[in-house]
Amino acid sequence: MKVALTLVFIFIIVSFSCSKSHDKSKGAESECRDTSGVISFSNQIMPIINASCGKNNSSCHSSASGFGDFNSYQGFISHPDDHMIHSIRQDDPNYKFMPIGAAKLTECNIAKIVNWFKQGKKNN
Repeated sequence: MKVALTLVFIFIIVSFSCSKSHDKSKGAESECRDTSGVISFSNQIMPIINASCGKNNSSCHSSASGFGDFNSYQGFISHPDDHMIHSIRQDDPNYKFMPIGAAKLTECNIAKIVNWFKQGKKNN
């Protein structure tokens, strides 16, 4: 009887912990389900750049790097759109894949950047 109750208790704990982690993934997934709305440079694009390209990582694109300063709006938009898009999508071997030495950007972050470009690369 004790064994059966223990197994039921373990089953309940596992069931609830799995459903909670599943809910978290749904939240992250829903954040990226629609990236067609207005994309904000300061709130959505700059955090991606800081984490993957600029000051919060290996600083490949810092002011001192010589590879283009992505720590500002002006620095980021100075690169050609097609070069940037192919580099982060990693879909064309004629372009250097970015970020170098790090994991590819998530499809969600790529979609945000691409749609921000399509929306005119506004400094918002």
